[in-house]
Amino acid sequence: AASAPRAASTEVREVMVDLHGGGKIGLSTRGPSAFRVRFELDDGVGRPAGLAHGPIDTPMVGPDEADAPFQYWNSDGTGIVTGFGSIKVTPDGKLQLNDPMGQPITLSNPVTPKMNNLAFSSKQ
Repeated sequence: AASAPRAASTEVREVMVDLHGGGKIGLSTRGPSAFRVRFELDDGVGRPAGLAHGPIDTPMVGPDEADAPFQYWNSDGTGIVTGFGSIKVTPDGKLQLNDPMGQPITLSNPVTPKMNNLAFSSKQ
């Protein structure tokens, strides 16, 4: 059954989604109108290959405005919902980006711990 988005705690800066084959994907916002996706994939011997300490600030992606608030979303996958759209990890490990009306914009191939690239497709 689908569940309505619920507000994330004001303390939550990122929603972590476990991948079936190991590793995690972190979902959050950056600035007033962007999603941030962080990969914490297994290095092949059971250790995360990415940073395990949450999102870090970087001057390369440094908006002057506050990060957009988001709600946790658990409906046919796990993700976050904002006023400008939503992003989720589907049950089969694909990243799906949706417009503000919930319509899919793009969908990736499945994210796996040993992936070398990530491809997205669209019907447009």
